[in-house]
Order: sequence, then C-alpha cells, then structure tokens
Amino acid sequence: MLIRERNNTVRKVIEIDENVLRDLYINQNLSCTSVSKIYNCDPTTIHNRLKQFNIPRKYFGGKGKRINIPYDIIYDLYIIKKISPDIIAKNYNCERSTIYEILKKYNITEQDKVNTYKLNKLQHDILIGSILGDGHISKVDNDHNYSSFTVGHTIKQVEYLKAKFEYFKEFCNYNEVKNDKNMYFYHFTTRYLPVFTDYKDISIKETVDKINDNSFVVWLLDDGHLNKSKAYSIGIKRFTLDEINYTRKILKEKLDLNSMYHYRNKEMGILGKLHFPVTETMKIFNIINNSNLNIIANKTMSYKLKTI
Repeated sequence: MLIRERNNTVRKVIEIDENVLRDLYINQNLSCTSVSKIYNCDPTTIHNRLKQFNIPRKYFGGKGKRINIPYDIIYDLYIIKKISPDIIAKNYNCERSTIYEILKKYNITEQDKVNTYKLNKLQHDILIGSILGDGHISKVDNDHNYSSFTVGHTIKQVEYLKAKFEYFKEFCNYNEVKNDKNMYFYHFTTRYLPVFTDYKDISIKETVDKINDNSFVVWLLDDGHLNKSKAYSIGIKRFTLDEINYTRKILKEKLDLNSMYHYRNKEMGILGKLHFPVTETMKIFNIINNSNLNIIANKTMSYKLKTI
C-alpha cells in the first residue's frame, strides 16, 4: 500500500511503502530520524506513517539502543516503587522523555501514582502524634485537593526528626531533612498528596480520639517535659479548656493515665501544661517501652527518658 503525502516545505510528493517502512523500522531497527533521512523528510512524517500503518513504536536510549520496558516492570518502578522518570532513565541509559513516552504508551499517569500513596498504621500514628505536637497539615494546594505534612524541630532534636523523616521519605521530593540556612531549626515537608488531605480539617478532639501508645509517645517527645521531680507534662497552650478536659478523659480511658492542667496565665485563661503526677511516670515509661517507637525514643530523645 502506498501513502502519498505532500511536503509543505519543498512541495514534494513522498511515497512510503508500508512493508518497506516496517522492514526499516522493525527489522533493521532504524529510528524515525534515520528513516526520515532515507526519505528526505521530517521525522514527524515517519511518526505519522507508523501510526497510519499501526506499526508499534519503539523507544531508543543512548547511542540509538532500543529500549523495551514491559508494562509490569515500568508499572512496578514508577507506581509501586515510586521511582522518578529521571532515575529510571538513568538506569536504562536513555533520555527522560523516552520514559515519559513509554508511560504514555501504557497509559500510566502521574495521577495513578498519586492515588497509590497510603499511610501504614505506624505512619498514621506518628502523624497523629505530630499533629498534636510539632507537626501540621498544610492548606490545600491551588490546583488539587491535596495537602502536605510538615514537621520541624530544633537542632537538639534533629536526630529525632531524621528518624521521623525515614518513615515519610517516600512522600518527599528529597532525601534528607532541611534547615533552610537556619542552623538551629530543621524540618521536612512532604509532597502535596490526597492522603494528607484526610487529616487537614480534623479537630483537636477528633485527633485525640485517634491517640494510642505510638501517637502518645510522639506527642510526648515533641512537646513533653520531665521535671526534676520526675513528673511529666505536655504543652497545651493551643488547646481550649473543653479540649483539655476531653483529652484528659480519653487519656484515662485509653492509656489509664491520670492528669491535671496548669494555667500559663490564669487571669487571662491561658492554659500552659497538661501535668501527669509522679504516680503516672512509671506508666508513661512502660507506654514508651512497649510502643513501636521505643528504640527511636531511647536513641534520639534520651534526655526526656531519664531513669527513675
């Protein structure tokens, strides 16, 4: 079969035989650019004829090497393992655009990857404890209904922050915590993802409802203090009195912890700390030691875990 195409530049009729094109492109493994030189035409013309003849596209890496990545492999790399097109291209010695073309060929999109991000149970627990403590969920971005998660600590707690970061590295665009030229404060922020939007608008009471051993330990390590009498307290200045009383109730029901609140400024009604009597210290130590974050707590925040 012959296809006639008029080249708008030179006004020349180009005849391309399907069988010849298939032999050049498939059997002889020539690129579209190489074939276009034979026909003295633009590579776009060859692309169009391949589409017209239903000849499957090939993808080339460095030095014209043919790149063939099966669907299950590219899906595993890009969707399951969350490897970027840049890294995949580097591993296959090809251009990033080649990987994007292969993804497009299989109809694998960025949205497909975004939708696969999920929190496991421990990540959820750390997130809840951080929301009560030194972390926060950002506002939704302007283009999507997505939010991000940010945690920051001073240099004294940087190893603790790094330990947290390891649990959320898969959601970030970088491989280490940042300090933004501020040598005393470090932080990390995840990408904007739908998985974090679920936590954006939950109230303090709703957050406290989700508390367990792990999330309590994170909250304690973030905002807690062990005084000279070996009694613990946690900062609560952003809580209302109603939220504090609700928190005390939940801590008693879930963790069997008794507590009381102290005012930072009683005349102005500003709350300061949730205080745990010395009788609760051993309970708190046991909660820490029985949690999934025991090793991290003892390695990175030992100054808050003094031996009784």
